[in-house]
Amino acid sequence: MAHLRESFSQMDRAITSIDVNNLLEPVHGEYWGDNRLSAVTAAVWHISDHYGQLVEYLRMNGTVPPASQ
Repeated sequence: MAHLRESFSQMDRAITSIDVNNLLEPVHGEYWGDNRLSAVTAAVWHISDHYGQLVEYLRMNGTVPPASQ
């Protein structure tokens, strides 16, 4: 759990460091494009994808997700 908490903290720090002046600065990563905007977009897409998978898993097992109640 400590690693998971630290990963969320790291992402929070990365997102809050972005502003209008550095949004298009180059950053290189394996899973996104070549600037901060594309990296944040990929992160939001990725977590949304996992959320959708969790919702589907809950529904297949007869549980209505809290956000849908």
